[in-house]
Order: sequence, then C-alpha cells, then structure tokens
Amino acid sequence: MSEHDSDQRLVVSAAARPHLAAMLAAQPSAGSAIRLAVMGGGAEGSGIGLMLDDPDETDERFAFDTIELVVDSSLLSYCKQIRIDFQDGSSKACQGTPRGFIITAETPINI
Repeated sequence: MSEHDSDQRLVVSAAARPHLAAMLAAQPSAGSAIRLAVMGGGAEGSGIGLMLDDPDETDERFAFDTIELVVDSSLLSYCKQIRIDFQDGSSKACQGTPRGFIITAETPINI
C-alpha cells in the first residue's frame, strides 16, 4: 500500500478523509475498501466515482489513516493523478453550492 506523502498518484484532502471513513463505516458488509471507478455516461459524460468493494489483483492500493482506497492500475495509469476532496455545501438539491466529494483527474475521463 502507498501512503499519501510518498505516492502522489492519489491525493486525498484532509476534508475528504472523515467522509470516506463514514462511507466505509455506514455499510461494513459492502466491501473492505473504497474503489475509484469510471461511472456515469449520461448528459454530463463519464467521470470517476466512489463505491465500496473488495480489492482485485489488478488494483493499486492506497492507505490514508484507516481508509483503504483501490484503483484499477489501468485507470490510474491513464489518469496519472487523481485527487479526492470534499465540498461542504448545501445537502438540499438545487440550493446553493452542492455538498459532496469532488474527484478530479490530471487526465480527465472522456468516454
């Protein structure tokens, strides 16, 4: 596993970490790690999303505090660097700044 300071391919902000930990704690039977994966494809196009899952053989594994994140090595190779942040805005739809994870990649997903 890689640590944040020694491997800059996956960067997780301090603001995102407690929310990632809460995501894992909310559904302990859903998986042992948080997977970053290509999701979407509708009107807004594809992007990187989060889901609970167990690591696979082709995954790169990262540890941040007590949180394990996994990314398929081919996705990480394509994106070069992925950043996870958390924006603390309104939890109500269509009112002000949205609340939630913001995931960006050095090389954006264009599918």
